[in-house]
Amino acid sequence: MHQIAAEIPPQLFVENAPFLFEQKLPQRPGKPFTGSADQCKPLRISLSERFIGHEFSSRGARVQRQQTLRCTIVRRYANCAMIQIHALPAFNDNYIWLLQDLSSQQCAVVDPGDAKPVLGWLAEHPDCRLTDILITHHHNDHVGGVAELKQATQARVLGPAAETIPARDIALVDHDRLTVLGLEFVVHAVPGHTLGHIAFYHEDATTPLLFSGDTLFAAGCGRLFEGTPEQMHDSLERLAKLPDSTLIYCAHEYTLSNLRFAQAVEPDNQDIAQRLAEVTRWRSENRISLPSNLALEKRTNPFLRTRETSVKEKADERSGGQNTSQSAVFASLRAWKDKF
Repeated sequence: MHQIAAEIPPQLFVENAPFLFEQKLPQRPGKPFTGSADQCKPLRISLSERFIGHEFSSRGARVQRQQTLRCTIVRRYANCAMIQIHALPAFNDNYIWLLQDLSSQQCAVVDPGDAKPVLGWLAEHPDCRLTDILITHHHNDHVGGVAELKQATQARVLGPAAETIPARDIALVDHDRLTVLGLEFVVHAVPGHTLGHIAFYHEDATTPLLFSGDTLFAAGCGRLFEGTPEQMHDSLERLAKLPDSTLIYCAHEYTLSNLRFAQAVEPDNQDIAQRLAEVTRWRSENRISLPSNLALEKRTNPFLRTRETSVKEKADERSGGQNTSQSAVFASLRAWKDKF
């Protein structure tokens, strides 16, 4: 383990959402945020919903929403800096997460599989400088834009040591700590989707952040291209031990199809039914379904529910025999999902 650009991270506070659809997390997306803007809590979270290519009124102002969909606004109270997290769509269903420090006008991106959305955003924000590129794994839809962005911006590239990452400056291993835009992240090794896959976790007493790549999805998990079911199950169990309030920024908009599978696994799970209805409505309105949160995932993600009797019974039914361990239940579910 080693520490990258170590410094004491500033205390975090979060401001209320400046646009429509204020929400309280982590329990139920879509319900109103009830806190006061004058309250001073260790961390408050609020979300602003944005749409693709639609105009709408936001508290009386006419605004044009383009490719940025949903943001989380975080205030670093110690120095009054603001971090805003943007979702930049790429390809058919990827999201490139862009973290913008509104105070220093520096930014970082996670898994830029395509340079064009990032370069386009930078062109629209000429005062903002890209300083860091964080990579979770080596698949091209996550690293395809790295070399071009590195050449254009000279940003620092950080990625897993166990994989070949273009233009990488710093190779990361499990438990490494790095500081990006004043926020400290811890590296979690999460093999399964690929053998060297990592996730980036920012710890906070109230609202932690997790950039999970293709390991933990909203209501699902990544396919096993390189690792074993046991490895992926262990990785998910490790992430499941993070605080329930952790916001999960995964790399794909797979939530709707994942929830349809989850409902097939647990047809009587009312949390899944409610979430499926909500996400179906959101997607019909071109609204992003992310970030998720760990409390919600524990209630609605079958790959985090392998110890539940109903999930095991369905896995046994599908595999035609008794699955004697949670990793075996996971393997049965994953094989079913691959063909779902």
